[in-house]
Amino acid sequence: MNIITITREYGAGGGEVARTLADALGWELLDRELLHQAAEVEHVPDAELERLDEKTLSMADRYRMHPPHQKYLHGLKTAVEKAAERGNIVLVGRGARHLLGERPGALHLRLVAPKAWRAQRMSQLENWSLDESLARCTEVDRIRSRFARYFFGDKATQPAQYDLVFNTGRVPLEDVAAVAAALVRDARCPNPDYAPPEGGTTSAPSRRR
Repeated sequence: MNIITITREYGAGGGEVARTLADALGWELLDRELLHQAAEVEHVPDAELERLDEKTLSMADRYRMHPPHQKYLHGLKTAVEKAAERGNIVLVGRGARHLLGERPGALHLRLVAPKAWRAQRMSQLENWSLDESLARCTEVDRIRSRFARYFFGDKATQPAQYDLVFNTGRVPLEDVAAVAAALVRDARCPNPDYAPPEGGTTSAPSRRR
């Protein structure tokens, strides 16, 4: 396991968890840097892709022969795939989980939290009024949800698409990072004392659901 993707609701702490994880594991972190790399792939200014970041097509763009999102998504997919080839990478947002598909060796996280909690948190971090912070959370949630559904379908936000879903309003960010880091380390260092049961099977024991 050498790839982590983090999908996040606005204000749920995705950026902080990503930085903590990258530092703890000694891995590369790509958040907004993904846009820069995508722009390099497409040979366009960063600003051209910045205005499209995690947004859907406008009505005008939908009727263009070559809508700008073609470059945005192609550049992102190329940047994400190159990063995955390098390995030891944490990728934040921008549909990275879906652009990678079911690539082996990837751990996919989704961070959510009640909107009121996120608004309060962002109000404190950004020194915004609570009303301003709540409006910002509502708007970014709407934009990101439309982006995910437009390009990746309704399944994009379903919990089954992710290996771990954390409510950061209940689970501290440092604990989220610690759990994810422990999973990665355990996957890389299997228990040397483990021996499969007699009878030949090495499959994991069944779990009641």
